[in-house]
Amino acid sequence: MSGSLAPFSRSLVGGPSGSAPAGGRAQTPPEIIGRRAAARLRTAIPAKLITVSETRHCILVDISCTGARIALPNPLATGDAGFVRFAEYEVFGCVTRREPDCNGLEFDVPLTASDLLSIRSYAEAYEVEEKRSTLAAARAWVTGTL
Repeated sequence: MSGSLAPFSRSLVGGPSGSAPAGGRAQTPPEIIGRRAAARLRTAIPAKLITVSETRHCILVDISCTGARIALPNPLATGDAGFVRFAEYEVFGCVTRREPDCNGLEFDVPLTASDLLSIRSYAEAYEVEEKRSTLAAARAWVTGTL
């Protein structure tokens, strides 16, 4: 192995010497997808970011088992932490990335695959309801029944 990759590769198989754990099987690293540790589910659902000092409204832009990206007017600083509440979920995360209008969060406890399926169902239903509501409001405005 090359000298620069040796420490990294040894840590993936369980020990400083590269030996397998006591069970005899080497640990396998999680599948890496692009630069991410997990695939992202794109969403556009409202959420709340709850920190020690305030509660902010935000939009859940995307989510994976290990983290999420939220859009908000004044993002938190890298290293800040808080709860993100959306649908029936509340997950604790730490800010790992700050951009002008969004934060990248890493969750303390990863979500399960079934959690992501539930979130996807919620996001799809939310999108359908938003379209229906917008059409109803436009129809009421046009007909003068608003």
